[in-house]
Amino acid sequence: MHLRAARRNGLSVEEIEEVIVQSAISCGIPAANTAFRIVGEVFAGACATRARQASTCRVRRPAPANRDR
Repeated sequence: MHLRAARRNGLSVEEIEEVIVQSAISCGIPAANTAFRIVGEVFAGACATRARQASTCRVRRPAPANRDR
C-alpha cells in the first residue's frame, strides 16, 4: 500500500530504494533486505506491464535462492 502510494505521489523506484538503504541504519540489514525483497515483489507486476510497453525495467529482482547448499 505505501509503496504504491509513494509512486503515485511521484517518488521514483530509486528514491524508494534510497529510503530503505537509509532506514537500514535504524532497522538493521536483515530488515532492509526483506524490504528490498518486498519492493521487488510489489513492483514486479507493474514492471511486467511496463516491460510489454518498454524494453527495460529498473526494479531490482530478488536473487534466487541457492538450493544446492
